[in-house]
Amino acid sequence: MLTMRNFNQKGVRGFSLIEMMVAIVAGMIVIGSVLAFTVSMLRSYNENIRSTRLTQDLRTTIGLAVREARRAGYDRSSVQRVMTDNIPVPNLGALAVSSTGNCFTYQYDRGNAVASRQNRAIRWNSTAGTLQMKTADSAVTCTDASGWEDVSDPAVVNITGFKVVERKSPFCVDINKTKDPVTGADVYLRAEGLVRNLSFCVRGALRSDATIIRSIADSGRTRAEVVNFLKNQAAACPTTHAAPDAMKTSAELIADCGVSP
Repeated sequence: MLTMRNFNQKGVRGFSLIEMMVAIVAGMIVIGSVLAFTVSMLRSYNENIRSTRLTQDLRTTIGLAVREARRAGYDRSSVQRVMTDNIPVPNLGALAVSSTGNCFTYQYDRGNAVASRQNRAIRWNSTAGTLQMKTADSAVTCTDASGWEDVSDPAVVNITGFKVVERKSPFCVDINKTKDPVTGADVYLRAEGLVRNLSFCVRGALRSDATIIRSIADSGRTRAEVVNFLKNQAAACPTTHAAPDAMKTSAELIADCGVSP
């Protein structure tokens, strides 16, 4: 005759209340750690995106200043005058950096006529937190009250510093040597001038998060050098020239980018 086996009730056990509570707490700790890591990663990702955008905006802004500095003094008609018997005039307009280093003025001619000059300036407006440009037919100064246009986006970036440093390297070249028809002495046709290099630094912060700050430094050579042609000079070019102005490194520019002299 078949009989039912009596099961030993002591052999059948589950989780006790304390064990369940310990398991729940351990699970919550693991889940909390995962959530905290995920939130931290998302925050870091968003900060990296904002930082990258700020860096790109600053590179675009400083790139405009560098390109304009390279064009300074350009004269479209200069080649026509070089190919005549007349001594070419010096290049258009002097490039000048303000005493504060926060603005520079310059000129270049994009037309065929010598008279069609364009006067320009780029400056930092510390009140508005923007980099600005002005173009005009007449002379432009860094303190002009009107006519400025923002070249940085005031809704996105707050420009907190802008510096321009100019380096001048003098040169002299003997083009020709002839005899003075009266005295018979040697006379020289010389070309003297300056090679100009400009270094820039711009510093900015995001309008949406002022804790994200970046600085960018760049430099460019003004391609239209300042040249003066001197006829009938009694002496040749000196064998030694004045030492060029010391140029700051990128690290030095960034260090004082937002500090006024």
